[in-house]
Amino acid sequence: MTSDPSKHLVWLVTGASSGLGLALVKCILARGDCVIATARTTYKFDGLFVNSDMGRIHIMALDVTASFKSIQQVIESAILHFGRVDVLVNNAGTTDQVGPGEEVGIDGFDRVTRTNFYGVVNCTNAILPHMRARKDGSIIFIGSRSAYATEQPVSLSAYGASKAAVHAYGETLAAEVRPMNIRVSIVIPGTFKTAFTSPEVVSPKFTDYQYFHDIVAHVIRKKNEDLRVSDPEKGMSVLVDVVRGEGRAARKEGWPLWLVLGEDALADLKKRAETFLRSLNSWGDLGQGLTVELPNL
Repeated sequence: MTSDPSKHLVWLVTGASSGLGLALVKCILARGDCVIATARTTYKFDGLFVNSDMGRIHIMALDVTASFKSIQQVIESAILHFGRVDVLVNNAGTTDQVGPGEEVGIDGFDRVTRTNFYGVVNCTNAILPHMRARKDGSIIFIGSRSAYATEQPVSLSAYGASKAAVHAYGETLAAEVRPMNIRVSIVIPGTFKTAFTSPEVVSPKFTDYQYFHDIVAHVIRKKNEDLRVSDPEKGMSVLVDVVRGEGRAARKEGWPLWLVLGEDALADLKKRAETFLRSLNSWGDLGQGLTVELPNL
């Protein structure tokens, strides 16, 4: 044990070597908390942190697509380092297999789901015994508006489906563990200015979908030129505020099941809710009056 975490929260963040994960780690350290930062490979962490941080950060290799037993061993080792884990942040994910669902196919869906959903479930199940025993803890899921903004021109069917599964799992888990004083929150980020890695786009198979591939190519070319993006450290600072109950969240009561970060994400979710309500108002009456008629006695 390299630091006394008794006065601080101890966080475990998956996919922490880049993007929102790395921004979150920096925010955690800035607040004086301890963090176990994990990634598939650890060399990407080299030179990212100053010596004054090293007593409060522990870097570990964690492949969320590994077997549950392997993940369990890493989580148990992580708990031993600081003596506990107060907050798990399921951030690791992949945006590979971009393309129409028919072209992605079941193998592509499986590949994305193994990282974005099964990995999340395994990491969560590995930490839950520890949190249940302590009757305390917070579990954060990094979700995606792609589960709702399905009309966007870039086809993210596999990614969106995997994140929709995360959302449903998170909502269910929140109800299951609430009696044990374990809190669950699903974060929906907008577009943040992070280092952009081109996703793996599936090869065109059917000419009917060529227009999708043309749009994807255009979006990837223009991604880093988009100035309408949010600051990742500002966004992750809000998340830390929520978990710690300070800053922007100091005057809020309770705990948010959903935490939307960014004006664009909020606009997309409002649009989705409006679309859903319009459908209910237009078609909801068709499914009414279906009660089983009891025989007259």
